[in-house]
Amino acid sequence: VADPTLSAVGSVTYYAEAVADGTDCSSLTRTAVTLTILEAPDAPVSSGDITECEEDPIQTLDANDAIVPGLYDIVWYDAATGGSVVANPILNTLGSVTYYAESVDPQTGCSSLTRTAVTLTLLTAPDAPVSSGDITECEEDPIQTLDANDAITVAAGTTVVWYDAATGGSVVADPTLSAVGSVTYYAEAVADGTDCSSLTRTAVTLTIEPAPDAPVSSGDITECEEDPIQTLDANDAITVAAGTTVVWYDAATGGSVVADPTLSAVGSVTYYAEAVADGTDCSSLTRTAVTLTIEPAPDAPVSSGDITECEEDPIQTLDANDAITVVAGTEIVWYDAATGGSIVDNPILDTVGTVTYYAEAVDKVTGCTSLSRTAVTLTILAAPDAPLSSGDIIECEEDPIQTLDANDAITVAAGTTVVWYDAATGGSVVADPTLSAVGSVTYYAETVDDATGCTSLERTAVTLTIQPAPDAPVSSGDITECEEDPIQTLDANDAITVAAGTTVVWYDAATGGSVVADPTLSAVGSVTYYAEAVADGTDCSSLTRTAVTLTIEPAPDAPVSSGDITECEEDPIQTLDANDAITVAAGTTVVWYDAATGGSVVADPTLSAVGSVTYYAEAVADGTDCSSLTRTAVTLTIEPAPDAPVSSGDITECEEDPIQTLDANDAITVAAGTTVVWYD
Repeated sequence: VADPTLSAVGSVTYYAEAVADGTDCSSLTRTAVTLTILEAPDAPVSSGDITECEEDPIQTLDANDAIVPGLYDIVWYDAATGGSVVANPILNTLGSVTYYAESVDPQTGCSSLTRTAVTLTLLTAPDAPVSSGDITECEEDPIQTLDANDAITVAAGTTVVWYDAATGGSVVADPTLSAVGSVTYYAEAVADGTDCSSLTRTAVTLTIEPAPDAPVSSGDITECEEDPIQTLDANDAITVAAGTTVVWYDAATGGSVVADPTLSAVGSVTYYAEAVADGTDCSSLTRTAVTLTIEPAPDAPVSSGDITECEEDPIQTLDANDAITVVAGTEIVWYDAATGGSIVDNPILDTVGTVTYYAEAVDKVTGCTSLSRTAVTLTILAAPDAPLSSGDIIECEEDPIQTLDANDAITVAAGTTVVWYDAATGGSVVADPTLSAVGSVTYYAETVDDATGCTSLERTAVTLTIQPAPDAPVSSGDITECEEDPIQTLDANDAITVAAGTTVVWYDAATGGSVVADPTLSAVGSVTYYAEAVADGTDCSSLTRTAVTLTIEPAPDAPVSSGDITECEEDPIQTLDANDAITVAAGTTVVWYDAATGGSVVADPTLSAVGSVTYYAEAVADGTDCSSLTRTAVTLTIEPAPDAPVSSGDITECEEDPIQTLDANDAITVAAGTTVVWYD
């Protein structure tokens, strides 16, 4: 039977036979499995959905009240299919919920193929009216009338009734206010058609606020111009009454609101302050004027320019007054800073260096000062410093010999030139301060100021040195060995004799290349490293490198196997031979062992009983007697026949919709290493 299944109400029996994987051997007996599908009961009968209006306190609806009693048990769910069981299918909150009733046959335990839906609904009362907020206005003349209805949005399908209390109270036919003060009315929503009232009322408070007095001013504000220009604020002239805020305008009546009643330029402006009561935003009936004035400052002094001279002996005195033209009607005051600072009675310089003084103009009539000060810088130039050296220059000998230049050690200051000499003082000018031979020489650099021609008081010494290179290392010859297991490591250092006073550095090329920290070989093959001598103390390298070649010769490969040999048990028992799985490579001989490493030689690698044994083949190279580094395993196996399948019992289920399929394979425990074949 290719498909041992059942897909209809009823019963059928199938028989399972075991067949061994790989051998196709069959069990001597078969295992019976019976499949059964039981008929499902009808779904429950409903009298209809349940709908009620909201009560206070809220009532509870039960879906069981909608089901007609029958022969079967009822189980409730939260979904038409699947879902979770509902132990108590009720509704005790506003809204709607649907439960699903399933019939269960108490004799068979089978459930109905469909479920019966029952919807429970609790209707809500209308919402209280929505208010846009309380209505508050400032007092007008004549007095205005406020109406609470203007604050209410009436929901479609409802009517509003006004009361004088949040609960109970009396109906108010005209919810208005026409005098300074405050009153609160309460709006209740009534649903059209049902006359259901909202559970709460919406309060609306009507308020007419009194107007405040106009602000009080301490007087107009006048100041001299500052730098940066100051800001005068009309608010500084106003005393704000408690409980009020001031709003500024550009006119005594009407006009526009001035957010910033200030003055930040030379001239005059008038603003008008109106009082606004805090909390009510009611404005005073009149405004208070405040005038702001900023007087102009005199111009800063005029300078003919900074004063600069070279240092003299004895030292000269420079005077900042010599650079200033004084304007009629003003006088000059000197300071040591562009702003703030201290007054300087005598603005002079009589030492090498630079100083800046700042001249401020003062109006003789008003006493107002200039907004800025005029800077005058006095400078006495000094002789230049000697050249700055990064240090002596020392290099190792190269091939061909390099040229060292003392100029490479000198940082030339901007605006100066360097002249070289052969002595610290006096001596002769050196046009080319270089070195192109092994040895050492010293040159002396003097600074000349390009602008003034002044020379430094001292010279800077630079010593050039070319140090000799060491000889290349001496090698005892290349190193060659046969491959070992584990693989050995050859070290090129073992071939080198290190000369006294030198260190060896290895590279991967005769010239250039990369440094090799570990000049070794740990794999079959060959590699060449190059040894360079480095002199201790100078770090100078040899001009050539010494080559050393390391070589590890390969061992023969292990024998090649066509795979393990496995057969089913025969009668009489057969004999398996591991040699049948091995291909012997040309130039090699195979030796068998009873272990992957070590062990004993096996003269006859065979098997003649049910079970398994593994032998290990090693290749030996003809002529060299070198053995392969590994052995090739060959496992010989004779397999036994399997037992019949084991059944967990017959399979019986209730009918489902759509009809389910029962599978006899679900009753069978398949033994490891076996496959089941079914028969009718």
